[in-house]
Amino acid sequence: MPKYANSPLTQAICEFRFEPGPEWDGTISGLIYSRLAEQFPNKRPAQRVLSEANGFSITAGVVDAVQFASPNDEAMIQVSPNTISLTHNAPYPGWDNFLPMINRVLGTYRAVASPAGVMRIGLRYINRIAFDAGSVKLSKWLRYYPQLPQEDLGMGGFIVVTQHWYSERDLLVAQLGTANPVEDNRQSCVLDLDYSLAIPKAIAFPDVDTWLIQAHTTIEDFFESCLLPNLRERFMPLE
Repeated sequence: MPKYANSPLTQAICEFRFEPGPEWDGTISGLIYSRLAEQFPNKRPAQRVLSEANGFSITAGVVDAVQFASPNDEAMIQVSPNTISLTHNAPYPGWDNFLPMINRVLGTYRAVASPAGVMRIGLRYINRIAFDAGSVKLSKWLRYYPQLPQEDLGMGGFIVVTQHWYSERDLLVAQLGTANPVEDNRQSCVLDLDYSLAIPKAIAFPDVDTWLIQAHTTIEDFFESCLLPNLRERFMPLE
């Protein structure tokens, strides 16, 4: 994402789902942990929510997982059968640092679990945008917002979801919705951009790095296209 002194980015997530290789067993997560423990020493049980993503998430159940977190919990890995994800909370270290982290996690998983292929990749950026107290007219700040039939209608909670196909293979799901007020009762909304490989096994492992770079570029371009200049200035661009 672009570099801002006052970045709205709260979380960056990369998740891989794999075509199974050898039968999964409980030792795999332990072997992955042993190779990543220096950077992610805090090990704890977790659960992965199984959901059907079509713009709106429909919960289908949960599966046991294991989390490995960095000492300050800024970054964490979650492992469950045939799935691994890397999450980085704010402050985001930048793409030049996040991409090598992703590649290390993927390489470790492949070395230990020997997956047969890639079923899905997801790269997701979640941004929280806080406004001044009082009434907020989104059209003054964003190009991506819900349009109402009458401009003077009051706005309570809302969510806008759109889907955008790329290369007949990849899907960007963009969501904008209200969030709980932040400090000083300021109104805020969340802009959630989730780019995924939507066609299972459409790419092979050697092509993953190229896919990730393309996914990041697409998310970055979409994010920038949503901002009006006055909101971009509030984020304080660094370059």
